[in-house]
Amino acid sequence: MSGSAARVDRSTLTGLLSAKTPDDVYDRVVDACLDRLDADRCVISLDTGDGLEPVAVSDDGATVEDLRGQPGWDYQSLAVRDEDSYLVGDLADDGSTTRRSIGGDGESPRDATRSVLSVPIDGVGVVFATATDPMAFTESDREWLEAVALYVGSSLTRFHSPEPVYSVVTSSGSTTRCEQTETDGEAPVALEDLDERLSFVLDATDSVLWTVNVSARTLRLFGPVERIVGLDRDTEYPLSEFVDGFVHPDDRERLVEQLQDVAVGQRDSVELEYRLEPADSDESRWFRNRSGLLEDERTTLIGLSTDVSEHVSRERRIKRLQQRTTRLIGAQSQSQIANVAVNAAEEALTLPLAGIHLRDGDVLEPTAVNERVWEVIGEVPSYRAHDDDPIDTFVWETYGRGRPAVVEDTAEHDQLSEATNVRSVIIYPLDDYGVFVASAREPDAFDSVDVALGEVLSMGIVAALERTEQEDRLREQARELERKNERLEEFTSIVSHDLRNPLNVALGRVEYVRNDRDDDHLATAQQALERMASIIEETLALARQGHSVSDREPVSVPEIARRCWQTVQTASATLETAFEGAFTVLADRERLAHVLENLITNAVEHGGENVTVRIGPLTDEPGFYVEDDGPGIPETERSDVFETGYTTAQDGTGFGLSLVRDIVTAHGWTITATTGSNGGARFEITDVERS
Repeated sequence: MSGSAARVDRSTLTGLLSAKTPDDVYDRVVDACLDRLDADRCVISLDTGDGLEPVAVSDDGATVEDLRGQPGWDYQSLAVRDEDSYLVGDLADDGSTTRRSIGGDGESPRDATRSVLSVPIDGVGVVFATATDPMAFTESDREWLEAVALYVGSSLTRFHSPEPVYSVVTSSGSTTRCEQTETDGEAPVALEDLDERLSFVLDATDSVLWTVNVSARTLRLFGPVERIVGLDRDTEYPLSEFVDGFVHPDDRERLVEQLQDVAVGQRDSVELEYRLEPADSDESRWFRNRSGLLEDERTTLIGLSTDVSEHVSRERRIKRLQQRTTRLIGAQSQSQIANVAVNAAEEALTLPLAGIHLRDGDVLEPTAVNERVWEVIGEVPSYRAHDDDPIDTFVWETYGRGRPAVVEDTAEHDQLSEATNVRSVIIYPLDDYGVFVASAREPDAFDSVDVALGEVLSMGIVAALERTEQEDRLREQARELERKNERLEEFTSIVSHDLRNPLNVALGRVEYVRNDRDDDHLATAQQALERMASIIEETLALARQGHSVSDREPVSVPEIARRCWQTVQTASATLETAFEGAFTVLADRERLAHVLENLITNAVEHGGENVTVRIGPLTDEPGFYVEDDGPGIPETERSDVFETGYTTAQDGTGFGLSLVRDIVTAHGWTITATTGSNGGARFEITDVERS
């Protein structure tokens, strides 16, 4: 008989594997045949060695003699003899008889049996189905019954039964039982009972201990097998049939692959997670399996499968929560965040009723709720801070404490007993923003995992609200900065044109008059005008520096220092450079020149005409210094010298060092004022990037 292509349905397969006696097997096969096939009668006959004897028949009141007199009965013997199945479409038509290997013939009255399907049970007997209608059975029916016959043979090997002697056919329910009149055999072999302590541990941990005979390909289960799988404990089952009947289809291939590797010696253990489908449940349960071969025999694989369904469920909920909360990152407003959060609560955490209430003054206003809240509660409430309502008071007290409140049953809670439309409540404070409320219509609806995952979601909500709040502040700061820049542009335009042009005219007139008649008053006026021009130039330079430097190039500090020395009025001052070899930094060349020009000018103005200015590299960190041997800067004033307008010179503007600080900061550098090696002022510029 060829391998069957049709798959036996799960209920039939689990029924065969869970049968407690051979009679149960026969009954379940007969019932399955009547459900699956268009048969009027189904018979199971066993091979006694002296012939076939019926042990179960689907109709009541039939005797052995009646059965043997039925048309087509001989096809049972043919199937057993040839070890192949027979499908007869019409006993009145010889050409309708088909067999896997050879043809057959048969005749019957047209008003009796017309269709026959006979399938051998390997080494046991035959399953025989008949119908009064012609062409009642199809090739698909034959393949299905062949598959059933394979499982029947495997199921019967679990029972050690005697050679039966049959004589009487009796009725029991819908199946007629052909009962034994003699018994002579051994009871099913049972393994030793498990130690009570081990049984307790297996039951307490929802674990099943099992052994697989690798050579015989049989399986035995121990522990709370009835409760977890729905089968008898300490009973031997064919391994392949157990896998087909109880292991989830998506996990069978992985499990079988590892078991086959053990059988051929490629591995010594089986370790994986898989799902079992208990006989009495439509829901799969996840098990984590660890097993290994017994060292002394190498033919027995012993393992432990522990129910980890809750663990897997928790991991999946966490993963779903992570997927949902990532959407909070893209939310751009409080209302969007609230809507994403309540959807995540329902979809990822299975919190049936969820809502976000954000604070608006003394009221926690509903910002978003899922649809079921409207169905159960109706009008969504606001919670007021100074209301006498006990529910409002409880919500605000929880908000003020800053810790979640879990109410297992509102009916037993002093403040929430009036909340008759919900029985379980969790309130999560959202820092200063508001509260996240989850509830259910049933008491004790939330376990510790629900509470913990809800708190994780709450932290994500708070983080998202903080982010949007910060983004709002940054946007407002950007708008304010843009307004200030616009005003600064207006100011520089006024300074550059409206002030500088008249000033240049005034300077030109004074110089013209002084050429004809010079006196102290005109000299003083010219100095004042030149002072004003200097203030205007420094003000414009300060306004145009900006806050960052994007375009940088390698600049030689010794080279640019010497160039700046030539452009600044230095009188009799002396420049010394302490660089040994090249010293190049990444900088904006013109802005770095402004820094050195202002520092050199500051040294000459405060150190005197004969001051010595030294520029050199720092030895302990990246950067350089500019120092002089003048009077230096008092320690109490060093933090003030970079402030705009600060000056100790009579004709100083107070802009020079402020401009230096802004340019240095725009480069990402740092400048500090300290004491020079000769007691004068020293300015150190650090965090400089060398090139």
